[in-house]
Formats: sequence, C-alpha cells, structure tokens
Amino acid sequence: MGGCPPWSTRGSAPGYNLIPKVAPHAIQKTEITEGYGGAGTIKKITFGEGSQFKYVKHRIDEVEQANFKYSYSLIEGDALGEGLDHPLMEEAS
Repeated sequence: MGGCPPWSTRGSAPGYNLIPKVAPHAIQKTEITEGYGGAGTIKKITFGEGSQFKYVKHRIDEVEQANFKYSYSLIEGDALGEGLDHPLMEEAS
C-alpha cells in the first residue's frame, strides 16, 4: 500500500461509500476518478435529484496516516459557486 491511507483499499475514507446508501436523496454516488486514495487522488461526489447542485470534485492534498487525517481542495463542480476558488478542507476520521 505504500503511502496510501488505510481506507484506500475500499477507495474511500470511512463513510464515503456509506453516505449514498443512508442518504440517497442528498448524495447519489461517490467515486474515485483518479488515483488510489492517497495524496493526488481525485474524488467525485454526485448529488441527489433534489439538490440544487449536480456534482463536486475534490483532490486529496495530504494524508496523515497516524492520525487518520487528510486535507483536500475542492477543484471542480457547480457546488463551488461564484467567489469560491479551490477552498482547502481538512477532515479527521
């Protein structure tokens, strides 16, 4: 696995594939479009039919395996809206 986070074998952080199952009205689908779950991976979230947005893509910028933490930047999608230019986010599992 090398530099990939422990959740990369499932292709996601904990809950990433669970959300479409428990809240399909909010998020229809999640998928990795590039990479294997580590830094540089690009993930696409497709929102549900009732959402005002269609999708958003984010790129994982850094993975901190010891703390199950990663940071990512929103890079594409109508959810970015006007005035947001690649905001950086951090999550801890």
